[in-house]
Amino acid sequence: MRRCHAGRPGAGAGHQHGLARRAQAGLAAPVIFTQEAHRPGREDFGIERFFEPIHCVEGSTGIEITDGLAPEPSDLIVRAKRRYDAFLGTELDLVLRLHEIENLVVVGVCTDVCVSATVQHARNLDYRCLVLRDATAGTSVERHEAALLCLEVAFARIETVDSACKLVGWAGAA
Repeated sequence: MRRCHAGRPGAGAGHQHGLARRAQAGLAAPVIFTQEAHRPGREDFGIERFFEPIHCVEGSTGIEITDGLAPEPSDLIVRAKRRYDAFLGTELDLVLRLHEIENLVVVGVCTDVCVSATVQHARNLDYRCLVLRDATAGTSVERHEAALLCLEVAFARIETVDSACKLVGWAGAA
C-alpha cells in the first residue's frame, strides 16, 4: 500500500481493517487486497516515471502492506498491479466475477490516484461502488475531497464507515 495520506500518516488504516472484517463476517464476502508493485528493473513504469519518483518496487522498503492491515489466510491478494487502476492488466475482474460479486466497498490510498482510477474502471465494468470517505486517503486533504466529489457524480456512492455499516446492515462501526 502506498504511503500517501490525507493530513496524517496511516489515515483510514484502522477503519479499513475493521470494515473489511465486518464485511467478511456479515456477508461472507471475500476481502480482496490489491497492491501496486513494479519490477526491480523498472521496465514496467511506462510514462508514470515522468510524473512521480520511482516507488513500490518489488523487494524494496516501503512496499509492505501497512501495519495492522495484514491479509488473513482467507483474504485474496491481487498482485502485479503495475498501474494505478487495479483492473488494468490484473485478474481482479475475473476474481470478482468468479465470486459473483457485483457490489464493491472500496477503501485505501490514494483517493485521487489509484482509488479513483479503479472505481471509474469498475463502474465501466458495471460494478456498483461504495467508497468510504474515512477509510480512504489522498495525496492531500484537498485532492482527497476533490476526488470524492468527482466520483460521486456518476461512479460511486460516497459514505463514511458508520453510514455504510448502517446502509448494508453490518455490525456497528467500532
